[in-house]
Amino acid sequence: MHFQKNVLKANPPRIKKRVAKDTYVKLHTFTTIPNDIQGCVGYFYLTRSDEKKNVYIMVENFASEGYVSINGKMEKFNLVTFKDMDYYLYSNGVYNLKVEFKFKILPKGEDFRVNGVITLLKGKQFIVKVNFIGECSC
Repeated sequence: MHFQKNVLKANPPRIKKRVAKDTYVKLHTFTTIPNDIQGCVGYFYLTRSDEKKNVYIMVENFASEGYVSINGKMEKFNLVTFKDMDYYLYSNGVYNLKVEFKFKILPKGEDFRVNGVITLLKGKQFIVKVNFIGECSC
């Protein structure tokens, strides 16, 4: 009697990255700060060169409001939730913006420098992620 071995080939699960259909959406840098950004603020830049020229990727006001330029249009975001000095989640009703601090330097007082990641989402769908450097001060 001849027995044939049944071989089961497991297909690896396919993991799909949920990417929003708005593939044309981009974060742009800007140089003009909105008037309501004052007091305790965070200034975030893509590079040291941008920092020297005051070219921002994001600015925020005491972590309660933040601004980014999406496709060249300034968008205001309001704080939804946070874990202080770790991450801040903002929303403007259409997009969600997650700001994660990866590295902090606390030189003195309330002023500090940060490195981190800004992630733009539409709902829970990933759109774009950028690294930033910056400073927060009061």
